[in-house]
Amino acid sequence: MATVKVTTFISQFSSLKMIVFALMASFILAVLVHLSMRDFHAVSTAAQKWSPGYGKGLPKVPFLQKSGKLGKGVELGLKRPSGRRQRLPTCLIIGFANHGARVLREILSIHPGIVAADREVKYFTENYQRGQTWYRQQMPLSLLSQTTVEETQNYILSSQALTRIFRFNANLKMIAVVQDPVNRLLSTYIRQTSSQAPNQPTFKEWCGYIHNTPKILQLINYEAPIRDVYSHFPTKNLLVLSKEDVEFRPMQTLHAVEKFLGLRIGLSDSEFVHNPVTGGNCFDTHGPRYPQIKAMLTPGTVLDLDSGCLVNAGNMPSVPGVRADPDFFQKVVGVIQKSNVRFFHLVGKTFDWTTNYKLALQRQSS
Repeated sequence: MATVKVTTFISQFSSLKMIVFALMASFILAVLVHLSMRDFHAVSTAAQKWSPGYGKGLPKVPFLQKSGKLGKGVELGLKRPSGRRQRLPTCLIIGFANHGARVLREILSIHPGIVAADREVKYFTENYQRGQTWYRQQMPLSLLSQTTVEETQNYILSSQALTRIFRFNANLKMIAVVQDPVNRLLSTYIRQTSSQAPNQPTFKEWCGYIHNTPKILQLINYEAPIRDVYSHFPTKNLLVLSKEDVEFRPMQTLHAVEKFLGLRIGLSDSEFVHNPVTGGNCFDTHGPRYPQIKAMLTPGTVLDLDSGCLVNAGNMPSVPGVRADPDFFQKVVGVIQKSNVRFFHLVGKTFDWTTNYKLALQRQSS
């Protein structure tokens, strides 16, 4: 009889234990569901506020400020959603300085599948000793499906940086932005001599009176830095764009980058309009998404808010010293054209810089 009572007690106790365990499991599951729904609600609410919807079938992506600092999300009133964290970049904009790399980075940040660090991190040149943990902390929050981009314009000029990048990720995608060498030469002349007025040297004096001096050859030479990249990486890892295309034809540029990175179309062609004054494409200021687009581009420096055009798109500098000696300038252009033939052959593509040469000659001789 005693044995039966003990057995009954043990059975009842086991049943009680199972009930308690089931209640605890249900409570834990309810808490997890609540937290997941809360994060989902935060993301959904933010998505409804921005809702870019670029391209058919693309998910709505919440707007988070393009910054590697976690505190920025709090300023926007958003909790850090599940799955969004800082990740190391899988694409680098590696050069060149004053060639529109920053403009390209800001344009790419519009794409819902791309997030970009909001400044030059200079990890592979000046901050390599800080380590990859520090590097990751400089990146913006991203989803696993998004591409993280970092832009530092002098990576391409450092063979050591390229070696470090290869060791970091041999499959990394890289983008280099080049500029019409005529424009680059004249812009450099202006930057270096404008502060010397009224004793500013003429363009011919600045060049050393010779049309093929080392100074000129170095400024117009894209071939050597690009060859250095190819010595580290396969050619398929590098996309070469022109500054003129980035600023003058942003729609085509964005589509080229999407294809290069394997992304779906993130900005429809209807968001752009042809500008008869500049002859290029500008954002449609009357488009429904223009308020969100202009909020992500730096006004005055990158975007002209009134026209929707990118600042300085296609502009060729006017240099008084060139007008004084058009024959010398024509000789410089001849050297540049020969250099361009070798560069175009190297990268397997050409840029429409001939038009810029003609415009430059007309402006400088007028």
